[in-house]
Amino acid sequence: MSAGKASAAGRPTLRSRQTGWRASYQPDRRRAWHRILLSSPGSMASLIFLGAVIVLSVLAPFFAPADPTFIDPSVRLRPPSTAHWLGTDDLGRDVFSRLIHAGRVSLVVAGSVTFASATLGALIGLLAGYYRRLDGLLMRLMDGIMAFPGVLLAIAVVVALGPRLRSVMLALALVYVPVVARLIRATTLLIRELPYVEAAHCIGLSDGRILRRYILANSLSPLIVQCTFIAAYAILAESSLSFLGASVNPETPTWGNMLRDGQRLISTAWWMAVAPGVTLFCTVLACTVLGDGLRDALDPRTRERRNDATFR
Repeated sequence: MSAGKASAAGRPTLRSRQTGWRASYQPDRRRAWHRILLSSPGSMASLIFLGAVIVLSVLAPFFAPADPTFIDPSVRLRPPSTAHWLGTDDLGRDVFSRLIHAGRVSLVVAGSVTFASATLGALIGLLAGYYRRLDGLLMRLMDGIMAFPGVLLAIAVVVALGPRLRSVMLALALVYVPVVARLIRATTLLIRELPYVEAAHCIGLSDGRILRRYILANSLSPLIVQCTFIAAYAILAESSLSFLGASVNPETPTWGNMLRDGQRLISTAWWMAVAPGVTLFCTVLACTVLGDGLRDALDPRTRERRNDATFR
């Protein structure tokens, strides 16, 4: 008996081994998506680039070497130099100063459109997926909005409300709300049939609590990924509207109107179009690459494969 006790005391039991495995394994699972995201070179490069764009845009008055709206005909169409890092435009304005100030417009539009479309679209998707009697009405309304080409619908809204930044944000939010609504509706239709939602019904939880605590909480991963793509599309759409002259005041620097001004002089002053074009391309690409990285990191199957490989 004493030997049995000694061997039991000296050798860890199955229960203790399982407890120790869970203590070391579950924190890894909670942090696994961070490691998966940061282990991707593309995601890391995208985060660094987007962080640099945000810092330069927010602190543009401190980093800009000149007033972005100051006209100096004596230095018009100067190529890139130490005095003007990205050259000057046809009115003598510093291109680098205009470029980082233009990033403010794109960031405000991207953030506002993403938040508005995600909030309203998630609400519509939850109601349509959870309440069958609202599904047909709400989804037919979303289908009607999606029947219009996005840019044409945005132009129509901006023309009706006037070329202001608020009008652009409202127009683009209206374009992307159906995308989020259809995504959340699909996840809601799947989650509402799962056993733990049925158990929540059985214990008497209200619909609002079930929607918030169980369905919306389990729909956040695809919603976050979709928000990164909406931000990229919003930046691109705002630049398209600015290029067409259907966005903010033409005197306000944006990447779109800088491209419009530069394409007329592309053969003689290439830097006017190349600087905003490359910045716009890299920003949209960084948002999409980051979205792909988040999709892989937040996918439970990817996390399980990484955790299983680590455990082995």
